[in-house]
Amino acid sequence: MNKVIKLKKIDVNALKMLFSRSLSVSNLLGFSLSSEEIESLVSNDSDSFFKHWKTSTAGIFESETFEKIRVVIFNGSFFSKTVLPYFADSKDAEMHITVNEKNEALLIELFGNGLQIKFKTARIEMSKDAQLTAEDYEKIFNFSDAFTSFTLSKDVISKIDHLKVINAASDNPVDYVLFKGHSGKLSASDTSFILDIGEYSGEDFEAKFNKQFLPLIDSEDHVVYYMKGDVFDRFVMQSKHSSIVSYCSSILMKEIGLIDAMNDELENPDWSNFEE
Repeated sequence: MNKVIKLKKIDVNALKMLFSRSLSVSNLLGFSLSSEEIESLVSNDSDSFFKHWKTSTAGIFESETFEKIRVVIFNGSFFSKTVLPYFADSKDAEMHITVNEKNEALLIELFGNGLQIKFKTARIEMSKDAQLTAEDYEKIFNFSDAFTSFTLSKDVISKIDHLKVINAASDNPVDYVLFKGHSGKLSASDTSFILDIGEYSGEDFEAKFNKQFLPLIDSEDHVVYYMKGDVFDRFVMQSKHSSIVSYCSSILMKEIGLIDAMNDELENPDWSNFEE
């Protein structure tokens, strides 16, 4: 039997901010929600960059106690940037979520400013959360075997992202940033620039990081863990945000250019055989 979960006094702008963390990676917005916590697990189209975040719902909405429900919105950008703004300045905005017996969302209704909007949700099976097993998740986000680790401030991440434009206009452009740790000193570079960015913990290393992932990282300081493999290298980035628990994971083949060819052959990558 269907039931309706009612969220009241919603801080729409706070909700949009949280959704933007996922929408930077994928337009398919999937999240789970309880009266205490909201979280989301998403990946890009090639399943080479993942992001998982969660935070308390305190201050975001008020509701009666309810157990976790799951919501998937096919066009998340449209929902967040076009639909939600109608209620951004409402002091009494409400969201009613109709769910089935499995606590899967079927319909979202928004109320506020004398307006009511109905928005149909997508199938739960489309969400990354529904596709990954606990074992898959561990292989993607675990960093207990990190080869080395270092801190990247949001300013350094932004600077590297901007510097890539110079390389794109050069005679020898590359699609990666090379992180290099030697004798305790850490740098980032491509064929056009070298940037000293601090220190690191662990062994000396050189590792390529795909430039297309830089805009997907949230604008906050991160601790970065590097895992070295025979076929794949893996970076796990742990946000230092004070109230949001957030991790990103990027998985890159040793020969970074091969991943596009691999994706042409594998429309649905199987992580059950993934080994570093």
